[in-house]
Amino acid sequence: LPYCKGDLILQTDDDARPLPDWIEKLEKAHARYPAAGVIGGDVIDASRGNFLSKIADIATFPDHKKVQKVRSVPGVNSSYKKEVFEDIKFSSYFEGYGLYEDADFCLRLSKCGKLYVNTSAKCEHFHNALGRPNMFKYGKMVIRNGWYVWRVKYPKPDLKARLKWNLTALLLTLIRFSNVLNSSNKKDAFFEGIGRVYGWLSLLTNKPKIAR
Repeated sequence: LPYCKGDLILQTDDDARPLPDWIEKLEKAHARYPAAGVIGGDVIDASRGNFLSKIADIATFPDHKKVQKVRSVPGVNSSYKKEVFEDIKFSSYFEGYGLYEDADFCLRLSKCGKLYVNTSAKCEHFHNALGRPNMFKYGKMVIRNGWYVWRVKYPKPDLKARLKWNLTALLLTLIRFSNVLNSSNKKDAFFEGIGRVYGWLSLLTNKPKIAR
């Protein structure tokens, strides 16, 4: 990233809006925690006005004004030390619209740096669907990209782990198909389910190549 002249790189989505003190909060967090490779923040679901539970793999934070260690940072609200990109790059597999690309990067970053979240650095996420793929492609991504991230975390899973992953994928696919009966958007549920099945079967003959 030769065009970046600062020490920090801040990232958000094109359908997100950081609060006015967003940059300041993240800068102060990096100054206080120099060992952090990445620091994220709270993400507000602008359509519902609540915090997203995926931020740190826990449902809620015990203190929404605290910097704390986490296992994953959402790309929609994240800041990185520029130097981490000297050793780690975003995987080319996720170029374009890449579901779970932030989880993949954080898994690899966690091996050489610490991950934090500053819960006072907030960003509103509007979830604009215009930039997303159709539901069939989305369903395929859920399975294939999910498999990719799983294999980044577990490069050599045993038979039990493989069976568990596949049974989980099957269960979630069946649940998504059940939404055809009990949701208001039956068409989206159906095509996402079909995409998941296609993505699952494609792993038999065309597994993604894992970047190391």
